[in-house]
Amino acid sequence: MKKILYSLLIAPLFALPALANTPGSFQRERVTIERQSVNIRPQTATTGRAASTAQPYARTTAARPTTSGQKHILANPFFQPRGNEFLSTTDLSYTANSFDFSVTSLTSPPLNGETATYTSGMVALTQNLAYGINDEIAVLGMVRFSILDLNISWDNPAYSDDDQTKNRLDAWGLGVQWKFLDDKDWIAQTVISYQSLVDAANMVALEGKVGYKNDDTIIYGFVRGHYVNWDGSGYGLALTASRPGYNDQTTQFVLGDKGSVLLYDVGAGLFAALNQDWSVDANLTYTDADWHSQVALGAAIAYQPWRNAAIQLYGRIALWDNASDVSAPIQIVELGSIVASGTAKFDNYSDMSAGLRLMISF
Repeated sequence: MKKILYSLLIAPLFALPALANTPGSFQRERVTIERQSVNIRPQTATTGRAASTAQPYARTTAARPTTSGQKHILANPFFQPRGNEFLSTTDLSYTANSFDFSVTSLTSPPLNGETATYTSGMVALTQNLAYGINDEIAVLGMVRFSILDLNISWDNPAYSDDDQTKNRLDAWGLGVQWKFLDDKDWIAQTVISYQSLVDAANMVALEGKVGYKNDDTIIYGFVRGHYVNWDGSGYGLALTASRPGYNDQTTQFVLGDKGSVLLYDVGAGLFAALNQDWSVDANLTYTDADWHSQVALGAAIAYQPWRNAAIQLYGRIALWDNASDVSAPIQIVELGSIVASGTAKFDNYSDMSAGLRLMISF
């Protein structure tokens, strides 16, 4: 029997590409349009805006700022701490997935022809910490605690719903971030990271990102690759239901029979500082997650009335996903043995996430 280890919510980075970050990924999209409290550099007018000789922010230069009262935009998708400084990012997030499925060719009726809905919801608390070795290189660390609820609701009232809840420390990781370009027009960085998804997989990820600065905005693009080594010989979705007087029964969907996979995201976004305290970010991401592909839209708004702290509200939703066309093996397992197997046809797949983020630099 294959060891099924994957849930859509255990590793949301794979199925759910981030807006700025997904729960469980590094906070690795921060580096610097710098807002200045003194010595504002004059700006020329941009298309669609009136000319001004004193814009409230200036483009970043490669030189380290010397103004002690300077305010950095922490929600900037390129921000990273300078040398000997820290950035703490705390996320409280909710992620949800669901799809309908129908069962065919099951070796042990009576589930043949039955339909049901699979749903999963996760509340996660993720702590990220970055430390600047110098102004260009930072080391990263993260840890996540989650509460994961899984449910299969059968349309036939003769079958009771299957439910499972998991509360645990489910992910941790380490990484290095390098800002290798930062001049008056362009900024670029790369991140290499390792993540452990507890009792599921180990992952090495590489990300590259480049942005073009235009007054108080950054237009950026990114690509991420993830090499995932599963703890078992395959991956999928699994739910174990306990019923008094009966053996525990696991329903699992086998989404892949490979011990390792290579996944990737590509996307583009726009970050804009609206004024001294408010900023917004939005991006569009295409993800190849091995067993399905997806296009997702992310958006965020951040408020930073303080020099060294900000809060951000963010969310993302799938606009298109071909998971609704997937058919996957379904297995019923009792006492470690497969007692029935067949095929499940997915339909009406959806996922979304939302969260609140606190960022503090010190």
